[in-house]
Amino acid sequence: MADTRVSWTYTLYVSKEEFLLVSKALRGNLKESEKAEALALQESLVRQKHTILQQALDESAKVIANIEKKSI
Repeated sequence: MADTRVSWTYTLYVSKEEFLLVSKALRGNLKESEKAEALALQESLVRQKHTILQQALDESAKVIANIEKKSI
């Protein structure tokens, strides 16, 4: 039987300012004044990821529903 594995690849498009913020965060060099902005960026990225995954799940559910209709 076939075996399916899912591998997700994400491409992030960030502005120069966002790139610098991410770079500072990865190095652990965020200033206190930058932490709120970094958190907002992280929350935005997670919400976008959630939307993408939810769309994929919804599409998959539709396919399964169609398969089940045909097998009745």
